[in-house]
Amino acid sequence: MKRVFVICNGESRKGVDLAELNKYGKVYGCNALYRDYEPDALIAIDEQLMHEIYWTGYPIDHVCYFRNWKRLPGEAYEQLTDPTLVTDDGNITPDMIFSNDRGDKTEFVMHGVHRDRMKEFEDETRENDKEDQILHEDVYEILFTKPGFFISWVDEDKVTRTDF
Repeated sequence: MKRVFVICNGESRKGVDLAELNKYGKVYGCNALYRDYEPDALIAIDEQLMHEIYWTGYPIDHVCYFRNWKRLPGEAYEQLTDPTLVTDDGNITPDMIFSNDRGDKTEFVMHGVHRDRMKEFEDETRENDKEDQILHEDVYEILFTKPGFFISWVDEDKVTRTDF
């Protein structure tokens, strides 16, 4: 009987020879695990990380499961990257558009974070967390630092969209 191993990229896997697990079953990896190990399949739900993974070319040859990864036609690009979708004042700067090279690709996947809504959410989260101190400052740094559009121009790949 084969087993399935689900491996994340945290501290608990240090010192574990992940290649050894291949003898005993399938290895499913999460998030940034792909940086130092190639699992049988990679699962990611963080929007920014999914785009990072795609930009490396990893999903061209490796099975990936990405949440809400919806291909859109290239013709929709201009309309969907309207600056007012990212800021109330419509002032979008080049450092708010994160993308791979379009080349001759005809489809893209897009996720976005509205700068002004992000700031409101950060303020609200900090206010609610004042007494509990659940989130550490480094968590805030991760959650609230990258407003803008995240765009991956896509080719034939091994990405399966999931809605988990």
